[in-house]
Amino acid sequence: MERKSPYLNLKGDSIMQYWIFKCNQDRYDLEARLQDPNPTITWNVTRYQKKIKKGDIVMLWVSGKNPGIKATFKIDTLPIEMAEIESEKSYWKEEDEPIRDRVIGTLRKKRGFVPISDIKLIALLRKMSIFGYSGATNYLITEDQGKVLLKMFDSSKVLVNA
Repeated sequence: MERKSPYLNLKGDSIMQYWIFKCNQDRYDLEARLQDPNPTITWNVTRYQKKIKKGDIVMLWVSGKNPGIKATFKIDTLPIEMAEIESEKSYWKEEDEPIRDRVIGTLRKKRGFVPISDIKLIALLRKMSIFGYSGATNYLITEDQGKVLLKMFDSSKVLVNA
């Protein structure tokens, strides 16, 4: 019996996945980046290189004193080893590695905020791997978790100093 990939539906099509990609605001100025009208963004991929794919949805999680979801983007490329694109370089507060695995994506919504306090009110979201292991950059979340977070983010308001 041929074994099917868990990332394919019954038709053999790839299933969209949801991710949390973490932003360390000490290293990258996400707030300034979100003011830029250019929708093209890159993000470092430190793990799951073989699972991340075109069409997946990413929630950008800011760490620090007021953590939570700050923006979302759709992945446009598979992770590839590449230099940072020119339009992203000015947002790095400290120099990034010259060549590393990255994805290129399109920001889908960049005006909103879902604080960790709201996220932790929902039992399903308290089970996300970002709460068990905070030392990574990329976190796979379930489809249900992704849909709930996306709905929360899409209905969120912009908070001053969030």
